[in-house]
Amino acid sequence: MIEYSNDILVRNGGVFFRWDGSVIPAALVVAVPSSILAALLVYFSNEVEGGKEIRDNIGVDQVKASQLWAALTGTLVFLIGFRTNKAYQRFWDGTTLLHQMWGEWFDAASCLFAFSHLSRNAHLEKVQCFRHTLIRLMSLCHGSALEEISLQADANEGYPCLDLGGLDLESLTWLMKCKQDTSLKFNRVEVIIHMIQVLIVENQDNGVLKIPPPILSRVFQTISRGQVNLANCKKITATLFPFPYAQLITIGLMIFSLLTPIAMSSILQQAHWAFLYNMVPVFGLVALNLVACELEMPFGGDANDLPLEEFQEHMNNSMLMLIRDESDLAPKITKLCKMEYAGIKDATSKKRPKDIIAELGEFPESPKAKEDAVVVPVVPTVVAQPQQPPVPPAPVPAPPVASTANASPTPAQPPGAQKRQDILNQTCEDLVVNASELSMQLGQGVDAFQELMKNTRVLSSQLLRNSEAMCLMDEATSRRRGKEEGGGEMAEEVFVPSSGCNSWCRSKSDGIMMQRPEI
Repeated sequence: MIEYSNDILVRNGGVFFRWDGSVIPAALVVAVPSSILAALLVYFSNEVEGGKEIRDNIGVDQVKASQLWAALTGTLVFLIGFRTNKAYQRFWDGTTLLHQMWGEWFDAASCLFAFSHLSRNAHLEKVQCFRHTLIRLMSLCHGSALEEISLQADANEGYPCLDLGGLDLESLTWLMKCKQDTSLKFNRVEVIIHMIQVLIVENQDNGVLKIPPPILSRVFQTISRGQVNLANCKKITATLFPFPYAQLITIGLMIFSLLTPIAMSSILQQAHWAFLYNMVPVFGLVALNLVACELEMPFGGDANDLPLEEFQEHMNNSMLMLIRDESDLAPKITKLCKMEYAGIKDATSKKRPKDIIAELGEFPESPKAKEDAVVVPVVPTVVAQPQQPPVPPAPVPAPPVASTANASPTPAQPPGAQKRQDILNQTCEDLVVNASELSMQLGQGVDAFQELMKNTRVLSSQLLRNSEAMCLMDEATSRRRGKEEGGGEMAEEVFVPSSGCNSWCRSKSDGIMMQRPEI
């Protein structure tokens, strides 16, 4: 690939004076003979006798000057339009890839912080060491990536990074040596990414990252996707707009700026109109070409380049956000939240946290007041009691009315005090209603339990009577069989139902009635 400069005045490496890789010599082989033929035809028509008649017969006079000018500019307009389209595409791809690279690496760091959340109590010192090392490596990795794509890797000052002095001396020495040592010439971003991966594996082994390996592998995939986006950014930096196109456009614009005044002078008769109509096309095409030159290289320090400093500041700010104690805050709900579908839907609004805090007139709960957040209130057990008529509440004596003259001014209530009081009153009323409903339900349950116990006792008595009746029948059967086998006479047994009960009575031959008492 040919590296060149869009500046026409640069002699070595400029777009105009460079012939290596140019298509102009080959194009001149065709263009010069054609131009000589055009000049000979004009000379023949003007100097040779009968040439003008031949020119009229051919129909040269029917071609207008505007048609000649349109044919002249058609190719140039197509080339500049093509270059502008590709330049804007490169510019848009550049900003998209930068945002994706930052997003992938921040996502990886955020996941690692979340994975180390559960190990803070058991390995607090190791977790802090891991997190602080990670944010410094991520900041340096992002800054080194921006240096590569902006071609400022050899500059005296790089992009700002977070506290590199906090890293150990051995790591800093290797990071310097991999870039400064001419015998190595390693890529610093690749070295840092490998350091981050080694750091992850080591802390997964010592218990800092308490997460299953399949989930942890997602972090490695995210880091690799960020590196792929960096490679695509470097592709834009390393691949320029093709030199033959750029040279052809430059020379075409020079010819266009020389031939347009000739064409306008042959069409227009007034000087001010010739100036205006010459200015518009020449200025428009040259300006579009310069816009394309600015956009096709989006990384750098020019005014039209992407703000790489802001990208680095954004990355550093994101890392600083992760290292704060609030990043380990586990969100929860309070006892004032709506638990029902209808309540949640009715509470939908366009308010933001600052609006809710302003209405409540208080600051968010501190970590020390976590015990104040209760999801479901505990309701005490209520024993069912016989219903009694409600006792009217005792009248509350009215407070003494102070004299108006001696009354002190009422202190102003803090903002949101009335709303908090209303919320507390509503909560108390709901609690009382819930307690009453629970008491009623418990009373109904006790009644049902007593009815069940009564039915159980009746059933038990019936089962016992049936069991004893069967035992008596078995006994009588055994005696009858014994007398038959002994040759005696069998006593007469009569079983009649007892009046007033479901039990069976037995009457023997000796006339004694044996009746089983009712259970």
